[in-house]
Amino acid sequence: MPLLGMGSRLKNDSEVPSSCYFNLATWHTINFAYTQKTWRELKDIYRDARERDKLDRLLDLIKQRAGHWLALKVEEGKDCAV
Repeated sequence: MPLLGMGSRLKNDSEVPSSCYFNLATWHTINFAYTQKTWRELKDIYRDARERDKLDRLLDLIKQRAGHWLALKVEEGKDCAV
């Protein structure tokens, strides 16, 4: 998730809220990442982000509704590590 902006900072030096990433972390909650409410919250965060390139990746992922794809790739990576 760091490549998607998790742990990065806002202009006021606070951290990007981790709540943005919770829905992407669990298979059955990924669809919640695609709601209008979540999109508005992310756009507000984006406006104040220091590392917008990372949040660009997150916004693209959500725009493409690719959360399940990402979760699948993470699981595949876990299988390779064993």
